[in-house]
Amino acid sequence: MKRILYLSFALLALFVSSCSEEDAAEKPSFLTLEERIIQPTLVSFNIRVNEAAGEGMVYFNIYDSADPAPTANNLKGNRTTQSLAMKSGGFTFGNFQGLTPSTSYVIYGFMESDGVAGDVVSLKITTKEE
Repeated sequence: MKRILYLSFALLALFVSSCSEEDAAEKPSFLTLEERIIQPTLVSFNIRVNEAAGEGMVYFNIYDSADPAPTANNLKGNRTTQSLAMKSGGFTFGNFQGLTPSTSYVIYGFMESDGVAGDVVSLKITTKEE
């Protein structure tokens, strides 16, 4: 009887330890980033909010392609992250200046609507040569 009890606890512990954040419900994808203009020291990109997003804040920043991908909390907490208010179906553009020519970057962004942070989306770009 004790063996069955110990086996049950072992299986329960194994199951609980195998669960991760990936097993949680998928986050909504409120945002799309699209390449617009790529220059040696400047990038410009489109920001599109999907129709079901509601109203909220969009946060975005640029990272060297070798850097690890940030989480929504990392982006929101970074003082260099840009933000703007947007709503369903909204469209605008963002840009970053002072970049290094011929360098690969990744732009990350997400939208927070009604207290829910959507998926972090990304756009890989490489600045042009001078």
